[in-house]
Amino acid sequence: MATINKIDTTFSAKDIHTAASVYEYTADGTYRTRFQVQLTSLAGGGDYSVWLTLNDGDAVADNPIEPITKITLTAGAKSRWFVSGEVDVMTGDVINVFALGLAGDTAIAGIIRVFSDDMTGVTGAILGATQTGVTIPTVTTVTNAPTGMALEASLTAMKGAGWSDETLVKIVDDIAAISAGSGATAQEVWEYAKRTLTQSVKEIIDSVTGAKISRTRGNTWDIEIPDVTLHAHKQQFIIKKRLTDPDENALLFVDSISGLLVLNGVSDGLTAADASLTYVGTKLTLHLEAKYSAQLPGISNAKYGAQGLTVDGKVDEPYRGTFEILEDAVMATD
Repeated sequence: MATINKIDTTFSAKDIHTAASVYEYTADGTYRTRFQVQLTSLAGGGDYSVWLTLNDGDAVADNPIEPITKITLTAGAKSRWFVSGEVDVMTGDVINVFALGLAGDTAIAGIIRVFSDDMTGVTGAILGATQTGVTIPTVTTVTNAPTGMALEASLTAMKGAGWSDETLVKIVDDIAAISAGSGATAQEVWEYAKRTLTQSVKEIIDSVTGAKISRTRGNTWDIEIPDVTLHAHKQQFIIKKRLTDPDENALLFVDSISGLLVLNGVSDGLTAADASLTYVGTKLTLHLEAKYSAQLPGISNAKYGAQGLTVDGKVDEPYRGTFEILEDAVMATD
């Protein structure tokens, strides 16, 4: 999807000791958007929350969009980034970014970043609009298309029969190439293999694929990473938004000896035994209780690393990858 909006703006002197809007955003099309919110000059030493509300023009009060992101900051912690989940919007929708802090947070500053992805490209291609700058050829039939079916109807029928958007876009692009005298032949286009679902629901939402791990927040995590070679004395597993983030700002940091060390950049008030890291044979297993995974943000491109340490302090981190935390629907963990 092509990015159509990027907003990077700042605010200051916001009083969030009671819930207050720090930014208002009005959608100018149909697309998917997400927000990054930095709060600075904070009092620290308590709970902070950031959430979105949506007003779709129905003249009713703004409605909160779940989930609400809530973290606990230690005394002295002055700033944090919050990340929203993805929100689908339509023209005229108004999104407000709300924040709630502590009694001393009467003049906080911050940054708002908004990213929006166009959701109309594939639909437009199927209905005969322009896709990636190339207008679909004005043809009514294609060799080996369903008998007597126009191009637009053919594509629509294929989408309804389960063909993926990715495959349909490729078909549209190749038909455009045929019109220009290059690319795949019409025969090749209509013989593309139909994609079918080969994974179970559990495998899709709860998986380790190559160097990528996907887990749903709010679940009890028991992540098994097979065929790894680590130093046997001690192992550590970390998840960060960026590899350059310091360990103390990690989303999750677990040690095979000390248990849970960091959650959402906080190390105080954690129950170490509610997370564990074990290494048996060539399998590394991470366990995390649901009450802690529920506090993590939904994020698609976090980074993880697994390392081993020897008794004399030799460190080796041979495993890195992408960690995806999927948003949950049911928030209760008990």
